[in-house]
Amino acid sequence: MEGIALPVEERGGSKGSAAARRLRREGKIPGVVYGKKSDTVNVTVDDGDLRRVLRHGQNVLLQLEYQPGEGPGKKQYAVIKEVQRDPLRPEFLNVDLLEVYLDTEIESPVPVELVGEAEGVKMGGVLSQLVYEVIVRALPGKMPPKLQIDVTALDLGQNVKVDELESSPDYTVLSDPEEVIATILAPKLTPTEAEAEEAAELEEPVQAAEAQPEPEEA
Repeated sequence: MEGIALPVEERGGSKGSAAARRLRREGKIPGVVYGKKSDTVNVTVDDGDLRRVLRHGQNVLLQLEYQPGEGPGKKQYAVIKEVQRDPLRPEFLNVDLLEVYLDTEIESPVPVELVGEAEGVKMGGVLSQLVYEVIVRALPGKMPPKLQIDVTALDLGQNVKVDELESSPDYTVLSDPEEVIATILAPKLTPTEAEAEEAAELEEPVQAAEAQPEPEEA
C-alpha cells in the first residue's frame, strides 16, 4: 500500500501564534513532521487536503508530497499523530505527522464502533459504551481505521469485552482483553413505579401474616 497522497509545504519565516493565525486565514494548517530517523520539519497543510484524508480515519497511511526542492529527497510516509481543533469552532489549529516505515510496526489508538440493536435495549435497557478506543499494533499500511463489535445478542446485564473484538492476522490488540467495552443496564424505575414496588414489598409480609391460621384453643 503506497498511502494516500498529502501535499505539504515546508514552513519557514516567523513562528508563533500570530503567524499561525495568518496561515489559517489563508486556508493553511501549521504542522510538523517528525520521526526517529529524521529531523523535525515545520510544514503547512491545506485545510481541504487535511479534511480529505481524515475522511479515511486518523490512522490512514499518508505519502507526503513536498514542493519541488523540499523534503528529504525520497518517499516519506507518515500517519496523523494528533490534530488540534478549535474548541469553539469547526477549525483545525495544528497537525502533527509522525514519519513511519512500511516494514516497521507502530502502535496507535483505534476507535471502537458498536453495531446492531441489542436485545436488552428492545426490553427497555440502556446500552452503555465504556471504551471508545483500544491500542493496536500493526504495520502502518495494515492499521485498521476502526474495530467493530456486534452487540445484537446482548441481554439485560450482559456485556462485551475487548477479547471479543473482530480479529485479524494483520494486527494485534494490545488493550486488556478483559476490559468491558459495553454493557446493557437495566431500565431505571420512575418515581411512581419505585413507590409502587416498595409498597408491594411492604404488603407482602402483612398478607402472609393474615393468611396464617390462628392457633386452636386447648
